[in-house]
Amino acid sequence: MTKVGFFQFAPQNRTVHENIKFIITSLQKEHDSLVVLPELFLQSYYDFENFSNQGLTNILLNLLVLSKRNRLAFVGSLPVKIGKSVRNRSYYIRNGMISKISDKQKLYLQEKEIFESGSGLRSYFKYKNLLFTSCVCLDVLNPLIAKAAVRNGIDLFIVNATVSVDFLRIITKSRSFENQIVTIFANRCGKEKNGIKYLGNSAIFLPDGREKTVDDEEGVFTSVEILQKDLIYMRKMRKEFRIL
Repeated sequence: MTKVGFFQFAPQNRTVHENIKFIITSLQKEHDSLVVLPELFLQSYYDFENFSNQGLTNILLNLLVLSKRNRLAFVGSLPVKIGKSVRNRSYYIRNGMISKISDKQKLYLQEKEIFESGSGLRSYFKYKNLLFTSCVCLDVLNPLIAKAAVRNGIDLFIVNATVSVDFLRIITKSRSFENQIVTIFANRCGKEKNGIKYLGNSAIFLPDGREKTVDDEEGVFTSVEILQKDLIYMRKMRKEFRIL
């Protein structure tokens, strides 16, 4: 049995350190789970500071401690300075360690003035018996990313998002169907200071059509338990119907 889920919240309403404290307080009773966080999960989407790659360990120190103590893993994206460029980079946090997954490629509006687009290189990780990877927000529009990941053997595809409409949520659901994998859409909720209201509606999509979702609730870890028999069935479906 492998427990995976999302933690939907409104990071734009807090400072970096307040958000870390909020995550830790909300999840301190959770154990042995993979927790998916929104895009840019420590700050506002419109007003954020860039972190140095070398300084991430200090910033995330208390989250790393929780990860190791409660055997929790986290996936989320942060704005990070790499030399002279800034990337919207997704990270895997587990057992007190921070690992890069990928950099966002498809940038939106003001992002083009802040971030450098990613190269498309992507890392794969195993959480218990689940091989997975992730992409950041608009990158889910490219169907080849998920298909390439399935060719590399994944059963779980993660999307860290910050959106106000349900288009990318629908696309994430379709990636589950067309590839016969589990997908997780982790969005933020609440409002920005400029009045923009986020969709919320984070969800876990299973390839047989089941889903587990929330509306605009904040601060609740929502999860499913994936059994070995579920994995066997998904892999069988991918092989029999030649999804790729």
